[in-house]
Amino acid sequence: MATPNASKNPGEGNYLVEKILKKRVLRDGKVEYFLKWQGFAEAYNTWEPEEHLNCPDLILQFNQRCEKAVEADNEDEGPPQTRNRQANCLEKGFEAEKIIGATKTNGEIYFLIKYKDCDIAELVPGKTANLKFSTLVIDYYEKRMSWNFEKAGAVSKT
Repeated sequence: MATPNASKNPGEGNYLVEKILKKRVLRDGKVEYFLKWQGFAEAYNTWEPEEHLNCPDLILQFNQRCEKAVEADNEDEGPPQTRNRQANCLEKGFEAEKIIGATKTNGEIYFLIKYKDCDIAELVPGKTANLKFSTLVIDYYEKRMSWNFEKAGAVSKT
């Protein structure tokens, strides 16, 4: 089975976009969309530059859905400086994908959590992350631990 690619040369076959899943803006300002291709498994989903796409209706629908989601997030939350976006993401059931980093502020640890299927990454207090994302927290710490078994007595044999 051929791999879909929106930038195919004319005559090499046309692939239909089934659904736009995500959008990202690169550092150079170019927009890319993460696409589900009609007739292909999700393993073949790809990021494609906007200029390579010929599906203006799908792009418009996707952008309108995103705008509505942002508007819904902003309703009844007060001014931007009082919004608690972290609580919104957790309350809305976003699934955590991984911990990107951690920081300590005012004696409290915060984890930067990347959520699945969206481009949101937010600081979550350590106490909350320990309860909600315990496996991710353990994995994060394990990857960053340094073990020194070279010193005498570092490993006890039973």
